[in-house]
Amino acid sequence: MSIFNADGVPIHACYTNTRTLLTKVYNVDGEPVWSRYVPTENAWYISQIGYDTDKSKRATLIDAEDGTVFNVVSSRSGDVVYTGTIDGNVADFSSVTASGKYYLESNHRYSYEFTIAKDRIWNVTVLPALKFMEMSRQDVWETGGNTGYAWRDSHQFSFELNALVMQYMSNPSYYESLPWNVYRVGDTEYTDLRTQDCPNIIWLMKFAIERYHDWNVNDSINLHALIKGQIAYFLYLYPYISKYIDADWYQTIRDWCIDIWSETTCNKSWYEVSGDINHSLFTTQAKIGTVKGMLPPGYAVVPNFMMYEVCKRDELSSASQFLESAENNIAWLVNSVDLTNPANTKGQRMNEYIPFHALTYAYEMYPSSCPANTYTKIVEAAQSLVDLSDNLWDYTKYSSSRWVNLETSGGLCNNPGYVGMMGVYFALARVISDNNLKARLKELAISHHDHGFGRNPLGRCFDYKATEDFDGTVLGWVTRMPGGYGALGNVVGVLDGSPKEENFPYNPNGSTGYTEGWVAFNSPWNMALAYLNGENPDITDGIGIFSKGA
Repeated sequence: MSIFNADGVPIHACYTNTRTLLTKVYNVDGEPVWSRYVPTENAWYISQIGYDTDKSKRATLIDAEDGTVFNVVSSRSGDVVYTGTIDGNVADFSSVTASGKYYLESNHRYSYEFTIAKDRIWNVTVLPALKFMEMSRQDVWETGGNTGYAWRDSHQFSFELNALVMQYMSNPSYYESLPWNVYRVGDTEYTDLRTQDCPNIIWLMKFAIERYHDWNVNDSINLHALIKGQIAYFLYLYPYISKYIDADWYQTIRDWCIDIWSETTCNKSWYEVSGDINHSLFTTQAKIGTVKGMLPPGYAVVPNFMMYEVCKRDELSSASQFLESAENNIAWLVNSVDLTNPANTKGQRMNEYIPFHALTYAYEMYPSSCPANTYTKIVEAAQSLVDLSDNLWDYTKYSSSRWVNLETSGGLCNNPGYVGMMGVYFALARVISDNNLKARLKELAISHHDHGFGRNPLGRCFDYKATEDFDGTVLGWVTRMPGGYGALGNVVGVLDGSPKEENFPYNPNGSTGYTEGWVAFNSPWNMALAYLNGENPDITDGIGIFSKGA
């Protein structure tokens, strides 16, 4: 069957520039069969940014019976390059590996055009993700007073530095190759950083460390345990970026970090859990936060292992103390925290990834320091996530009866940071040996990133201005927050909207609830992009957990 646009041009010819397509596409009988701007009209839901050649490719088709035939069609030639069948409203076309422009068709229902290309996800998202971190700094746009630790509306549980360091570790040569053009670098509050002398991502690390040190030493702010943990990531990375870091300054930061590691109190935090917290990271951090994600389990594991490596490398006697603390914290996570209980995972909102990152990092890098039952724990947690993802979106539900954490607002709380689950699934797949489970985890890694770029009940990307920020996108989020605590709406790459409970499993007309950008939503996405790089065999200069010898 031939499909034509309003001018009688075959549909595959009019796909050459999706920005200039007519709103409607018509079949030979003059009936509208495809709409560029209303994705629910034909009920196809895809990743609008496209798919990697070598990774899972899945889409959702609403109201399709099992066994319904679908086609993958080349936008350029009009040829059908793959034919498959729908199962559970899901079309799997992972076997299509040739780069190109395509669309999906089934019973005269058509998807948007999408791109398949090598490293497509990374190439579309990495620069906006990094630019967000540059533009949302607290020092260049102080909105509503001092609204964050180092980034606007950031809190102790935003984990910005952790994700920046892991991104660099996953692909150093890429970040080294980018232009040195930090946003408003000359306006930073720190005079020594106004002349940029390093790649953007390293400059951001230096900015964060400078601010944390300044607040503690000059402003008498006792740093939160979670902030102290961020410093460990920077110190761990130092040898690999030493050409950009003054050696005396590094030593100052290292010694300062060791000194404050055992401080038990904090006088700067937001949304704190009830009761006192021991902020000494030499103790087992056994308190768990609630839906704000303010205290996810396992947050002290990786920082202590990293500080162990720092002290061992620098031949400091305190190395054993950090190792002991790391081992105590991973033992607590494995033996005392139920990771099949959503209160400890999805109930941590955007920071659901923290316990899984801690668990898999410890097992991959320090297996002898982990309890004997750690692998069993990992498989149990992974299987629970897989079981909750058996649905038309390949999306991990909160529980068997709920899709998202309801909080106290009727399921209307916002969590676009859920795209960060891509990193969780790739991290789990790195250490699981069962091939079937590993394959499903890798499918879910991609499906959860796809979720943020159109494969969700609203068919919209999690960025209101997605069409400006991400190549190939068609629809941004429904609404935006005018202002907000961080005033992040105009920042490149902001994640500011997500489906709510009543939108699932398929109710695009349901309330979309609260919408607002937050740096805490972008950090898990940044971490996920690091683990995406970990899947790339062409990257040979990865550091630490991402080194080929790890």
